[in-house]
Amino acid sequence: TALEEYDRALRTLKYDYGTKPNEKVANVLKEVGDVFFDAGKVGEAKMKYNEALDMMKQVYGEHGQNVNMAATYDSLGLVHGNLGDYEQAKSMYEEALMIKRGVYLDMDEDIQDMTKSLHEITSGDLESYEVMIGKYMKTIKHQDEKNMDLVNTLRNLAHLHVKLGNKQHAQDLYKESLEILQKMCDSKLVNVATSLDNLAP
Repeated sequence: TALEEYDRALRTLKYDYGTKPNEKVANVLKEVGDVFFDAGKVGEAKMKYNEALDMMKQVYGEHGQNVNMAATYDSLGLVHGNLGDYEQAKSMYEEALMIKRGVYLDMDEDIQDMTKSLHEITSGDLESYEVMIGKYMKTIKHQDEKNMDLVNTLRNLAHLHVKLGNKQHAQDLYKESLEILQKMCDSKLVNVATSLDNLAP
């Protein structure tokens, strides 16, 4: 079973790294929590997520800017929400959101550089354009995945605020998620249009 495989992986990692906190062990603990949660064993999932989070804090710091740490907070938010502990769920989602805003929201420098390069390519250099557009689309896809992850946390937190009766706060969070989605769409349209203009004869 999946749990047996993860148990073997944990034993191997602990043998390799001993008792010292390690990000690989923490990530496996988080994945074990996912398996428990998917199986409907919310209590066991909560325990593993907390183990993973405690270790991540030792590795990255109490407020580490790490995507796996953010994902663990997200998972704990989901667990507490399922248990009806909405205040604690809100706290977990807020921690995840704080990390993701720091890590995800700003456009990566790589994307900025690629966008500039795309705008400078003309119809006389189609081979360079073909290479660059491949790299650009791959990087944009990665950035979009990160932004969608942020949007999902915003929506989850907004949903909790609705349950808690904080409708104005929920509305603000939904609005922020929509603004991110709109920015993603606008960015694509502007970049494609500009690149097509540069390729015009």
